[in-house]
Amino acid sequence: MDSGQAGLPEERVRRALRHLGADADSAPPVPPGVTARIAAALRAAPPAHADRPTPRIGRLRIIGMIIGIGATAAAIVCTAMLVHSSPPTPAFPKGPTAERMTVPVTRVTPDTPKAVVTPP
Repeated sequence: MDSGQAGLPEERVRRALRHLGADADSAPPVPPGVTARIAAALRAAPPAHADRPTPRIGRLRIIGMIIGIGATAAAIVCTAMLVHSSPPTPAFPKGPTAERMTVPVTRVTPDTPKAVVTPP
């Protein structure tokens, strides 16, 4: 077989199998009795997946799955709340200014203390 030939991998495999089948020196012929015994054994054997036990999920895995699902749900809810929350407040909120906070002064304010002068 020429290894430098290009082509699909399937075609290369088919060519290699044809070449191997045509090569009489590659292996002696298999006796029919051996082939019949192998076929009978394969038919009598149970399926490969029949003897495997069904995997069980342990208690710790169930608890871990519940915690993981809860954490995922909490993360989704928190993200949705952050995305849909009100716009952030500015650094200096609008509110009363010094102009609005002044109080009119009356002529007499009784709460104003008077200066205490004592003669020496």
